[in-house]
Amino acid sequence: MIKKIKFFIISICIFILFSVFIASATNSRAKNVVDEEAFEPSILISYEIGDTISINNWDVTLDSFEFVDNVTDGIMRFNPPDGNKYLYAIVTVTNMDSKPRTFLPLYPTSTDIKVDLLYNNEFTFTITNLMAYNNQLDFMTQTNPLAPSTGALIFSIADSAVDSDELLCLRIISGKQEEHFRLK
Repeated sequence: MIKKIKFFIISICIFILFSVFIASATNSRAKNVVDEEAFEPSILISYEIGDTISINNWDVTLDSFEFVDNVTDGIMRFNPPDGNKYLYAIVTVTNMDSKPRTFLPLYPTSTDIKVDLLYNNEFTFTITNLMAYNNQLDFMTQTNPLAPSTGALIFSIADSAVDSDELLCLRIISGKQEEHFRLK
């Protein structure tokens, strides 16, 4: 009798573990399908210079961009690593929220704005923070509601990506929303 009870308890435990495993795998597959569908439309839509996008209560306009060998500010000169150039983008952001906010917080949460460059739909280049550069869009300054703020977003990007004809986008992300400004 004890053997039957042990067998019954072990069988129930195995059944519960198996059920949890199946439920977890099913939820994971369903989540991946939802995530892919959520990003699909934004990958197809890209914006151009001068366009304004709205993301997480921010209006963002790409005013201009250029590839430069260095960035200067008075007597300060910033050079990218060898084999790279800087992509220097001027953007205007407007806080459309009812309270002051920071566009690019130093320590972002999952819903805060993040920016990077997406090259050839595969490679990403992160933003470069040039310490003491005055024209850079500030990482810690709060913007009042309805107040526009204009500044530079600077990225160090490989010369091979600059010289290529492949797709290059400025990508702005907040949570599951993703928007692209097509640069080339």
